[in-house]
Amino acid sequence: MVANNYTWSQEFDDISITVEHTSNINSSDVCVEVINDILEISINKEIIISDKLCKPVINDEIVWEIDGNILVVTLTKRVKEWWESAFEGHEKVDVSKIAETRNTSLNDLDSESRQMVEKMLYEQKCKATGEKTEEELRNEELMKKLNMSQFEGD
Repeated sequence: MVANNYTWSQEFDDISITVEHTSNINSSDVCVEVINDILEISINKEIIISDKLCKPVINDEIVWEIDGNILVVTLTKRVKEWWESAFEGHEKVDVSKIAETRNTSLNDLDSESRQMVEKMLYEQKCKATGEKTEEELRNEELMKKLNMSQFEGD
């Protein structure tokens, strides 16, 4: 995805921002910081990007590499998910199309998301086969107990 003076791409767990400079870049010329979700990239003390990221990243997991006049900054997402945009207020992409074209393993998800997806898959399977879901079984059991307690009170 191209925007202003950068391009960006993403994987489920990280995002890469690519900047092309007018001349070759030395590592000593580069400064990359994330403060309060604002990514600031400067080359030769000239700010190339200073913008608020769409979502939070892990600040101490910033990796960047140089290839001639190209700088690629890779940031680890705090929450593993597809982003609509690299920065707030910039052009958005349809994340459903990304999810369709890429296989995301359940192992890529954090434990809470994985449990939620596994539960949804289980419930879909139950509905497709006509079986009762755990929630439906639990509700039936509660209704039985409620009915029993009403009869005992008479």
